[in-house]
Formats: sequence, structure tokens, C-alpha cells
Amino acid sequence: MRRRVLLAAAILMLAAAWLPAQKDRGKRDKDKDKPPDLEIIELKFRRDDKVISVDGRVRNVSAKPMKGILLFIELLESDKKMISRLTAEVTKDLVAPGEDASFEAQTKDLARAVGARVDAEDVDGRYFKIYKPVP
Repeated sequence: MRRRVLLAAAILMLAAAWLPAQKDRGKRDKDKDKPPDLEIIELKFRRDDKVISVDGRVRNVSAKPMKGILLFIELLESDKKMISRLTAEVTKDLVAPGEDASFEAQTKDLARAVGARVDAEDVDGRYFKIYKPVP
């Protein structure tokens, strides 16, 4: 009897963990069909004096103006695990469709950082899909 209760509890826990993941997967699949909002047109990483500097430019490729663009730059180890996350404020001003804006950020040097991943939002938390032609 106790075994059945434990088994039922384990099945319920697995189902509870699986269902939200499936819901998120459906949202990501929809985003694949959505055109990008931002394009990264320049992205540079430099290591100087125990500091990693990141700078670049983004372009608004959507049909709507954007305000308060934030980039989240995740520094990755060789196995793609995130070891640090930077926030770069691109601009508080309005960026019209087709316009560019620059950004820069710094963090302490992390010897294990060998890659990066970039995401973007506005200050209200609206996610922007990014076209990343740069490696």
C-alpha cells in the first residue's frame, strides 16, 4: 500500500514538472515563426587588466519603435553553463524602426568564460527576439 502511494506521488511530481515545460516549449515554437525585433550588427569582447569589456550595436528591425532596451549577456563556460550575467542598457531613448543604438558593459575577468549568449528585453520586461548573425 505504501509503495503505491509513493509511486503515485512520484508520478504526480513528474507530471507537475513536465507540463509547464511543455507549455514553455509551445511558446518558444511560436517565437520561431515571429520575425526578429532586434539585430545585433556588432559585438566585441575584450579582456583588459582583469576586466571583460563588451560593446556593440543593435538595430531595431521591427515595425514598432522601442524604448528602454536592455541586453542580457550571459558568459558561458566551455560546456555552455552560464557563469556570469551582465546587463547592458542600450538606451532609455526611443529607437525608431531601422535605427541603430550602441551599448557597452564590463565585468571582472572570468578565466573560464569562453562563450556568450545574448537576450533582450525592454524596461517593462517585454522580450525581444534577436537576430544574431555574429558568432
